[in-house]
Amino acid sequence: MAEVSVTSWSDTCAVGDTSQTPKGPGSIGEWRAFNSLNTARSFHCAALAYDPETDPEFYYLYVAGGLNASGEPLDSIEYIKVRKEGPKDQTTGAWKVSENTLGTARYGCGAYTVDATAHSVVDVDESWLYFAGGATSTGTTGETYAGLVQHNGELGEWQEVDSMTPARAGFASASANDSLYAFGAQKGKVNGTSVSAAIGVAPDLENWNSLSISMWEDRVWAGSAQESAVISIVGGTTDSEAATRSTEWTNY
Repeated sequence: MAEVSVTSWSDTCAVGDTSQTPKGPGSIGEWRAFNSLNTARSFHCAALAYDPETDPEFYYLYVAGGLNASGEPLDSIEYIKVRKEGPKDQTTGAWKVSENTLGTARYGCGAYTVDATAHSVVDVDESWLYFAGGATSTGTTGETYAGLVQHNGELGEWQEVDSMTPARAGFASASANDSLYAFGAQKGKVNGTSVSAAIGVAPDLENWNSLSISMWEDRVWAGSAQESAVISIVGGTTDSEAATRSTEWTNY
């Protein structure tokens, strides 16, 4: 679109570029590459958070833990700064290694973003990141760490907060309603129970408590997504299927 002095336009009925096909509802554009991570990793956890300063508008993508190319758990955290260039484009910098670590090397962890979008206990110019749970080289851990997103992406005020009990790995997760949620994957195994931890004065958590309602399907390594008050759980491994097609949803 061009900035023009007139506010009307006449259709000349000229033939458009027939090589360009409009995209249908729900479709996506071509994939474009970011810069590569400093460390190769799989089964890691990831989250994004917006920069507390909004002009220009930046966000940061974080990845934590995972398994390296040799199958060993990692404790490192990396982040990349992304500048929004209008509604359909963005530019990125290079991945940086955070000064903070997960404490215990792990994979299958959960990453949570806490900001004013879905939480009332934090200020509108704050974004907090929490990393919880995961599998270690010897079992599972409930260790949970949190940090305030600083301008330029580093995580400050790094603190170990209330540990996830019982420990989970490969679980689905959500962050909303002044709480962190974890679904399934208790002790890294197929499971249908869920827990939540209320956020006090961030980053403090007021205990992980069992939720009274279990999922329809016990599962581990499921995917999760959240929109408004709806939380969706997709796929994973169950007691009877190495990979399931089942999905379910709930609301808070």
